[in-house]
Amino acid sequence: VPSNEKEMDDFANKYLFPNGLNVMTAMMCYSGYNQKDSLIINKAARDRGVFAGSKFTYYKTELEQKDILDNPDASKTDGLKSASYEKLVNGKVQKGDRIQQDDVLIGKYMPLPKGKNDKYLYIDKSIVYKESEPAIVTDIVDDRNEDDIRFCKVGLRKIRPVAVGDKFSSRSGQKGICALLMKETDMPVTLDGIHPTMIFNPHGIPSRMTCAQLIESLYSNLCAIKGTHADGTIFNNVDIDSIQAELEDYGFTSGYERFISGITGEYIDSL
Repeated sequence: VPSNEKEMDDFANKYLFPNGLNVMTAMMCYSGYNQKDSLIINKAARDRGVFAGSKFTYYKTELEQKDILDNPDASKTDGLKSASYEKLVNGKVQKGDRIQQDDVLIGKYMPLPKGKNDKYLYIDKSIVYKESEPAIVTDIVDDRNEDDIRFCKVGLRKIRPVAVGDKFSSRSGQKGICALLMKETDMPVTLDGIHPTMIFNPHGIPSRMTCAQLIESLYSNLCAIKGTHADGTIFNNVDIDSIQAELEDYGFTSGYERFISGITGEYIDSL
């Protein structure tokens, strides 16, 4: 294919590095928690990590001329923190360590002036992780800056599961806010025993004018059944009638599927 005919996504390797998740989404009115743009998310799917995000942060300290980067010796060091020093190796936590509140990230101490304290030789200046949210160590940097001052930096990643109030968007720009994390037993279920990951109100489509969302939904159902992928964007020549006809050959009716309500046990149809 000539380069001038390639789409931007082809250069970005969209099939090797997809952005987002493909999940089973039911379009239906289900309780009062998914009105208009609000969404109901399967709590069990959330607990398994679906849509989980990450926040990256770091802790940094500069070492003064007399500072020592190492594990403090409790018998010789004054001012030890009320914290855990167990994860330190040569004064630093290790890449991949899981950090909890009051874990020491960087072990640092300096000598006390002679005659200042007869019992201790050093005073502790360690860096402690004070936040209640657990984190994972992603990187350790021990280097010197432009002023030739030695510094130590610990990179952390905090895993953020889905919470009520989080905002979502599909590839078509169909946005919605998580209004409820519903127990899986209360979620609707297909006749094959499959619970959807998300419930979206179909009334949000005409107000947002996201026609491509419907086409992509139909096409993705067909692709999931056939085990293939296809381009369902709105500006291509997509034949909706042929998609519906092929879906009917596989036992679907124009893309609809029968569900059983997890709340009432009654039958309910959904796209």
